Amino acid sequence: MNGDERITAEFLGFSGEITLNPKEEEMLKKTVQAMMQEDIHGLTSIKKLLKDENTFSNSLGNIYLYLKDRKVCSSSCHKHLYDCPKKKQGYCLIPTYDSSRNEIKISMRECEYSREVNLALKNVYPLDINGLRMYSEASKFLVALMEKENGKIMKDSLSLIVSVSKLLKDLSFEEKQTKGFAIHAINSEDLPSTLLKTICYMFAKVGVKCSYLNTNSLFYQLRSYNSNELAEKDYHKACIVDVLFLEDFNSYPKCGGDFEDKYLLPFLESRAKSGKLTFCSYHSLSPEKTIKYAFKDSDKLSKALSLVEKIFQEVTIKDFSLKY
Repeated sequence: MNGDERITAEFLGFSGEITLNPKEEEMLKKTVQAMMQEDIHGLTSIKKLLKDENTFSNSLGNIYLYLKDRKVCSSSCHKHLYDCPKKKQGYCLIPTYDSSRNEIKISMRECEYSREVNLALKNVYPLDINGLRMYSEASKFLVALMEKENGKIMKDSLSLIVSVSKLLKDLSFEEKQTKGFAIHAINSEDLPSTLLKTICYMFAKVGVKCSYLNTNSLFYQLRSYNSNELAEKDYHKACIVDVLFLEDFNSYPKCGGDFEDKYLLPFLESRAKSGKLTFCSYHSLSPEKTIKYAFKDSDKLSKALSLVEKIFQEVTIKDFSLKY
């Protein structure tokens, strides 16, 4: 078994060497011929690569794996990477001709749905959570939300997603000052985070540059005795990125001294500028109350509150968590 065969055999759940006697080889030949008759597109791809009769005989195992892989895709793919049944999700087998051995080889390539997801996730940097987890949670939530019965019981969530969709239609925020949403849920602890991930993925999917950061981590790492180059880089990106998503805004760590004047106030000033859009989730303290607490001993409190007013529109979600 050559390197490509080992890769694809493992990909499809096989292991070890594959050795056939003449009788088994004849059976495999008939199986492959039958599979090709059932898969016209697969047959066409194989025919283009057959140079002579020996090419087919030399390639029986690889052709079988290729057609078997295509059958998995055609019968089980629902156009969502998260429910791909393969061991290597989002990958498919591609046949090519190897002239040195007169055989058809196969190699793994990303499928179109995997490429779409990875292309979207490249628009989110920095990203404080696993990108595929964001995609999976957002996609499952949107699919479930679009079901008629779920839409009826998730009215607040659906309304928020519709509002975001309108923003995405013309990207009007790029030319003017537009408030993002501060998302709070009174009946679900998880829903604000799910909505924040969903909205972030919606923006990334249409090519908008975003950052998704945990509020506590972003600012905690900037403290003087814990500051590092990466923390400064993430902070700078959070200030200037087109669309910013901040998870758990209420977890902002008040550090005292001149920290708020040095970092938090310039951050708010940057996010309040035209063309910048900021979303956040929170649980206990609203952004306004969080800022009041952070600047409670500062003469900059009034200015900070006015900036928060420009940045966020508070949205209270009364829905319960959706099971999907």
